[in-house]
Amino acid sequence: MDSRVEEHAEVLVDWSARIEEGDNVVLRVGPDAHELAVAVAEKVGERGANLHTQYASTEVGRAYALAHDGDFDEDPAHELALLEAADAVLSVGGGRNTSEGSDIPAGTRTAQSKAREGLREAYMETDWVGTMHPTRSLAQQANMSFEEYRDFAYDAILRDWEALADQMANMKDILDAGSEVRLVKEDTDLTMSIEGRTAVNSAASVAYDSHNLPSGEVFTAPEATEGEVFFDVPMTIRGECVQDVRLTFEDGEVVDYSAAQN
Repeated sequence: MDSRVEEHAEVLVDWSARIEEGDNVVLRVGPDAHELAVAVAEKVGERGANLHTQYASTEVGRAYALAHDGDFDEDPAHELALLEAADAVLSVGGGRNTSEGSDIPAGTRTAQSKAREGLREAYMETDWVGTMHPTRSLAQQANMSFEEYRDFAYDAILRDWEALADQMANMKDILDAGSEVRLVKEDTDLTMSIEGRTAVNSAASVAYDSHNLPSGEVFTAPEATEGEVFFDVPMTIRGECVQDVRLTFEDGEVVDYSAAQN
């Protein structure tokens, strides 16, 4: 096993999720994240916590959603009980196809999502953390070789997060004291109010109200947005690649939008 997988697991368990003895931990494992899941299970066991493992496959979820009649039961009791008893939920992503699930009808997806609102609320009450195991499908999506992508991913994951958190605290202070943000670049001129907002130091740990590994951003929620913005980095949303998005804001609302794809 690559030593970086062990390091990834240690960062996830100790820094990000802060797992302690006696904690009830749910570990959700993507199909190609087996190595990382094994390392995480070992770390959870060493900390004296309790572990329940789930197989988290988008392909399996797609098969279920497409076969269902669309009238989903609201917040199934067996799943709700598990989340309500959990102290932490660790999601270790690593799928085989980043576009899996893109053909689920929008109505089916919406109905299933609405029926799971209580489950999402229970999940959000836990110390949840999501991370990704470097996979070939993610490397392909990034137009990188697997080795190159793996190095790129671990460079983002295996950081001195404590030192970064201290550095990022400076940006949080600036945003907390600020009143307006303006972004200007080619195809973008956007003004946003952050008056009275509280920024989050997203230092990849629940101790900082941060739930993604890697992370490393300082963010806030603006309002009264005005102007135009262009997103030149593609994103995969529900299995679909969305690229070159343009939004136009007036009086805090989107009044025009477009994308080169989806």
